[in-house]
Amino acid sequence: MRSKTMSFASEAFPSTAYSFTSEETESILLEITDRIKSDIHVNEMKQLKSVELADKLVTTSR
Repeated sequence: MRSKTMSFASEAFPSTAYSFTSEETESILLEITDRIKSDIHVNEMKQLKSVELADKLVTTSR
């Protein structure tokens, strides 16, 4: 039995078409999801540090 494939082609470059198996598609989506989660975590940590710094500045300026 053949694997289902997910295909897409760029409208700007119709001759450039790629086919992925369902396993490859799942792997690609997991990689993208992991990177997004990592970026979100990094941004949350930066925000937390900014809040902590702002809190210290307010506390020391009083």
